Amino acid sequence: MLDAATKFDVVFMRLEEINPRYLSYFEVDLKGKKKNLDPHVLEDWKKARLFVKFLKLFYMVILKFSSSLYVTSNSFFHELISIHTNISQLCRSEDAYVSKMTKNMMTKYKKY
Repeated sequence: MLDAATKFDVVFMRLEEINPRYLSYFEVDLKGKKKNLDPHVLEDWKKARLFVKFLKLFYMVILKFSSSLYVTSNSFFHELISIHTNISQLCRSEDAYVSKMTKNMMTKYKKY
């Protein structure tokens, strides 16, 4: 679902310009409370694409393990190393949110 949404990021950006009712969805109501979160900005879409790329890795590994009746240790090892490498790279990310999230993941990875 997130993968499908990232394909329409330009549409959401244009919607802000074209349709004033779109932004009214995010305004404050009569009681002074915000109705909803703010509209997505470009940085949100970049994070979404990064998460899609990262989650696809897990999805592909799960498909490989669950599609075979006999998972061999050498294929398991290669997939495990691939996950470790990707998590390690994201731990060094400049984005504080991504870095913090992947450091927590690395802690859990090392535990298991």
